[in-house]
Amino acid sequence: MHTRHTRFLRLAVTLLAMSVGGTALLALDDEEEREIAFSDLPQVIQAALDGVDVDEAEVNMKDGKRVYEVEIEADDVEVELILAEDGRLLGVEIEVEEKEDED
Repeated sequence: MHTRHTRFLRLAVTLLAMSVGGTALLALDDEEEREIAFSDLPQVIQAALDGVDVDEAEVNMKDGKRVYEVEIEADDVEVELILAEDGRLLGVEIEVEEKEDED
């Protein structure tokens, strides 16, 4: 389980270091969110996530720019990566589900 947590952190660092561009052709209004297929993500993001089991991907417009949100889950950890169209990491949200103690 510790290995999966480490992989998430390595992925986040890798995405942060990326600066290559990519595009997905979707018409969106500002602040509108749309769920998309993995294949609709920009190539740079797809390449960075190669081999990662992506549970959900969304695209939305913020201040006239496309922003992608990618959700990855493993065991009791949910990670949401917030990415610019060029692959730059804009933010990470990590949620750890607390397990109930078994008596």
